[in-house]
Amino acid sequence: STMLQLSLFVFLVICQARKEEACNWCSAPAASVCNQNIQVVKEQFWTSISAATNRTYPYWRPLDQPAIDSIQSGLVILVQHGTDRNGDEYTQYMAGAVAKSGLENTYVFGPQMYFLGDTGLDSENELYWDDSENADSNWRWGGDSSALLSERISSFAVLDELVSALGNNQTKIFIAGHSAGGQVVQRFALFSQTHPDLFITANPSSVTYLDARRPLLFSSQRAYCDKECDNVTIAKTQYEFEIPIFKKCVCSATYNNYGYGLNDLNKASMYVANQSISVVRERYLHRSVRYVAGQSDVCNLRFSSCEICQMNDNDLDRSCAAELQGYCRYERLTAFSQYINSTTHALVTIPNVGHNSCGIFQSPEFIHLLKISSLTLFTKSSAYDWYCIPKRAAYCQEDDQEISTPRTKPGTVTMGGGTDVDAAFEWQISRGGSGNFLILRESGTEAYDPYLLGLGAGVAATLILNDRRASEESFVLEKVKKADAIFFAGGDQSKYVSRIKNTSLETLLKSKSINVTIGGTSAGNAIQGLYIYIGAFGSAISDECLQHPYNFRIDLGPALLKSPPLDIARVIMDDHFVTRDRMGRMLTFMARLLQDGLCTAPTVRGIGVDEATALLVDHASGVATLVGNSTAYACEASSPQVCMRGEPLTLKNISCQRLGSGDSFNLYNWNGTGYSYSLDIVRGRMLGEPYGLSNE
Repeated sequence: STMLQLSLFVFLVICQARKEEACNWCSAPAASVCNQNIQVVKEQFWTSISAATNRTYPYWRPLDQPAIDSIQSGLVILVQHGTDRNGDEYTQYMAGAVAKSGLENTYVFGPQMYFLGDTGLDSENELYWDDSENADSNWRWGGDSSALLSERISSFAVLDELVSALGNNQTKIFIAGHSAGGQVVQRFALFSQTHPDLFITANPSSVTYLDARRPLLFSSQRAYCDKECDNVTIAKTQYEFEIPIFKKCVCSATYNNYGYGLNDLNKASMYVANQSISVVRERYLHRSVRYVAGQSDVCNLRFSSCEICQMNDNDLDRSCAAELQGYCRYERLTAFSQYINSTTHALVTIPNVGHNSCGIFQSPEFIHLLKISSLTLFTKSSAYDWYCIPKRAAYCQEDDQEISTPRTKPGTVTMGGGTDVDAAFEWQISRGGSGNFLILRESGTEAYDPYLLGLGAGVAATLILNDRRASEESFVLEKVKKADAIFFAGGDQSKYVSRIKNTSLETLLKSKSINVTIGGTSAGNAIQGLYIYIGAFGSAISDECLQHPYNFRIDLGPALLKSPPLDIARVIMDDHFVTRDRMGRMLTFMARLLQDGLCTAPTVRGIGVDEATALLVDHASGVATLVGNSTAYACEASSPQVCMRGEPLTLKNISCQRLGSGDSFNLYNWNGTGYSYSLDIVRGRMLGEPYGLSNE
């Protein structure tokens, strides 16, 4: 008994000591380190609804700095305040950081989100938001301005309009936020329709995950004193990510709803709800994002078992959905940065700073981030690379004055990857009148150019789209406009989506399909059809898809290119088909398109093309002719019997046709000269030979 009492006393002493230290970690750094001696003034910004509402949007700027409409060049930092809605102070904090950095030609603006009744709000003339946690009204999540106003606008739309007003070729834009402002910036990076050069999210209470996985955490029963939220332990942890297994947790059905995840977007503002999840994911992964975490932001009042300490976790989100992301802000952001695993995203940790906005912004590490990022962005590489032969050709010149003549025929080439098919390129060159043959790539070299000249192209050119900026460049658009044949090389179709979707280039490519033949191999094949498997989370494997039709690797959306025969046929494309055993995954994609409502017709269709093989599609007749050394498959299915999370796929009465060399298939009436057979999938197992080889 005495030994037990002694052990308990020793435990409490240790616990108190550790808990006092943890609580001290939560404290702000000394006030003397914060430079807040900068005068700021409030300005007004004219939004897209200002004329209708007679209301403007307020923002802050340093007194000695010009307003937004006067900025012509330089670095602009938009800094988003937190829950206290103290935009003036945040502007002071960031302006102080800029002063310490020595950066020149740099301007700071602080967007201001008011609630009705806030001090400083001009309620008759300024926009304001409701104090609401509903997704469609929550300003942190892109919610609309107050329902009391005659017209409403998303908080993200306002930020878009600010960015658009500031954006030009001479201006670089950073947007940063701390705490609730960090939540705004992370979700704005997902949904923004504009393109700030850098997003900085600091110490947010929660983030929005891209799929249903979450970090594997220690049991919450151990989360006290120095366990889960010991910053040394967190910094050393390599997190694993899985879909949570729920036992007693109350949020199993809601933990992935927006804004903790991307489910139920229809309950968000129209700005958010109207966007394609697949495009949102791809865009986010390719944006430049920095996660800034205070190493002392580790407190969570739910685990405050040492009563001697007066802990303050600064209104940490302690909901079930939030705690599945980690037990404190430092853990949540550290884990999320590992989950993203993108070369354009990075974690920056700030030692000896807890949940303190000025302490974060004016830390040496944050100031270094600003300086390094500004140098990198002002010397960024070209948006595209251009190659063209023979160099004397008019099309190869930057100031090409050649007038294109209508000498082409519309068509589609779908090639399955691997060895290129000469006959497919020769067909495309012929339909392009042996004119300007343009290769589009997301990476790689100009290796196709001499090959195409050897096959009879008059001019061969390659445009490498290095980032999304390329899709708005006038030079790129002009070269695509004057191309007589266009072909997408292999690579990564998710990069094609993120760099082309919802741009001027996408619109132009769809119009070009009216009179030229457009083709692609591998990833360039995948972006054709009416639907696309995007592949942002690694390549989906057939067995995994059949057993888990909602596994995180399956991300589907509308395709990039327009081909009337493929569109009318409601087709999703796949490639490397037999070589990499992709029948199971293509059929799973088809089941998901029907189950998720992306395809609203009674049936959906898929075409899989193997390596060293191509289909040549004539738009007038809708007939696809196979050339090459292997096979292609045209399959059709109706609604699945079982397609849900946690259950293997059951999809019956699948009809397929195997096409060999010389076979043809009419996409308009979905019938061809190949070998027909049927398949069933029952509880994730395919009944019948997938490729129809043993049934003939």
